[in-house]
Amino acid sequence: VGSTLLVAIIGPGLHHEVCVTVDEAGRGVAIPVQADPDVQMNIMWAALVQLACGRVGPDDPSLVDRVELRGDPALASALLAGMTITP
Repeated sequence: VGSTLLVAIIGPGLHHEVCVTVDEAGRGVAIPVQADPDVQMNIMWAALVQLACGRVGPDDPSLVDRVELRGDPALASALLAGMTITP
């Protein structure tokens, strides 16, 4: 509760940022973009889709140049591992 995540989705002609936190009920809530989030993820849109669809795992070497994580290492690892939403 209270940790913040800034996700920057990038690609050709695309740059979208969203910042989220976890509220008291344990749900993710969008908040205004924070200057110093606990974790910042810069991710190419194609890598985001591949992770979400389960086409690649968080340890896939193809992600090295397409995903950048900054901040709390444990939280960043947990985030990346939980990105797959399609079994």
